[in-house]
This record gives sequence, C-alpha cells and structure tokens, in this order.
Amino acid sequence: MTNHDLQLVRVFIERFSPEDMERFSSGDIEAAIQHLDDRAVIDEAGDLPYSGRHVGPRGLPRPPSVDDVSVTDNTGSGTP
Repeated sequence: MTNHDLQLVRVFIERFSPEDMERFSSGDIEAAIQHLDDRAVIDEAGDLPYSGRHVGPRGLPRPPSVDDVSVTDNTGSGTP
C-alpha cells in the first residue's frame, strides 16, 4: 500500500461519526457506503460472493434484505 493509498483510507475513516462507526460495527454497511466517493473503486477477490470491480457507492452490491429471503420447511415438521 502506498502512502497515498494509506492517506485515502485515513480520510475515509475520519469521515465516520461515532454513530456511523457504531452502526457499521453492528453490520450496517450503509453507514460506510454513504461516505464513499462516486469514483471509489473496490476490487473484490474472485472467491468472494460479490467478486468483481465495483465503482462508487451505487456500484456496490447490497446483501439481500430479510424481505428478500424465504424459508422452506424440508423437514416435514411444518415449522420453518
């Protein structure tokens, strides 16, 4: 990592309010995404679920919400 890259990461973290950091630490990814520059480039490794190159906050894939997930009971017990 170059000094320039390190400085970019520091500036990104400094933009977080204590509330943002608490939300992000509890899994609220939107708390971090809102601070990304539209030109930010995130490269995710090929073996990760959201692999590929993502540009800006709108380019990042969002994990499914609870409303997007369905549960199917395959046990025959009648309760998911």
